[in-house]
Amino acid sequence: LADRESIKRFAHGTTHQTVYFPEVKAFNVLTPPIDEQRRIVRVLAALDDKIESNRRIASTLEAMAAALFRARFVDFVGCNELVESEIGPIPRSWELVELGRFVTATKGRSYRRADLKPGDTALLTLKSVRRGGGYFADGVKPFAGDYRPEQVVQPGEVILACTDLTQAAEVIGRPARVQVTPPYKTLVASLDLAVVRPIDGHFPSSFLLGLLGSNRFHEHARSHANGSTVLHLSNRAVPDFTFPLPPMRDILSFASAADPLFALIDKVAEMNRRLEQIRDGLLPKLVSGQVRVPEGAFGTT
Repeated sequence: LADRESIKRFAHGTTHQTVYFPEVKAFNVLTPPIDEQRRIVRVLAALDDKIESNRRIASTLEAMAAALFRARFVDFVGCNELVESEIGPIPRSWELVELGRFVTATKGRSYRRADLKPGDTALLTLKSVRRGGGYFADGVKPFAGDYRPEQVVQPGEVILACTDLTQAAEVIGRPARVQVTPPYKTLVASLDLAVVRPIDGHFPSSFLLGLLGSNRFHEHARSHANGSTVLHLSNRAVPDFTFPLPPMRDILSFASAADPLFALIDKVAEMNRRLEQIRDGLLPKLVSGQVRVPEGAFGTT
């Protein structure tokens, strides 16, 4: 491929340099023979396939944890005696409570463009929450501004989207469980997010994630959002949410089954980070010929 310095010789402009298309067409570039190109494609495709397979595994594990929560705490599987309540039938011995008794919701940090500087701290943004919920590590931004200690988010903690720019309100009130996000050592929530934490460790994060990820909480959040073009979640949305409180033994039993699933999700995410680093490091070396793929490495050419 053409090197950077060769390309810069054809650039026009001072503040913003531009290379025009007719000049691009005149570039002479070195390319590997077609057989070697095919072998390179096979190497990169194998890495991409493994990364995508891991993503499907993580998605399946998340779905398993959600299904387990739904069976125990929404459909009340195994509970033989249900009684009517203001939210519908619930187990007789379970009490309707407000979530504010058990958790805090800390709003994140507002920031300026000048705060977005490289370093070992990153800002969790609205893009860190996937549509429908879940963590997206690529949604972070390098951050060098000030923040309060309670706005720092540890891996395993739960964040909640408090703003929504989508037409179908697919993000507002959706939770995500934060993961380790290299190369950053510190993660800080932005103003578009709330960090939802159990008071005195009352709830395991897996139970809290299931509760905030339920359809009923999402409907509750949408009813507590205002705005036309941009939706904003009310500060009362989290504390005012009413849910049937299970016995602590049931919550801990759920956590003992769900926590290993989230541990596997974290391992899969780490594996994908390593595979992506390998792929991104290999690509320029394969194309430049620094690293060669032996003939027959992937069968016939």
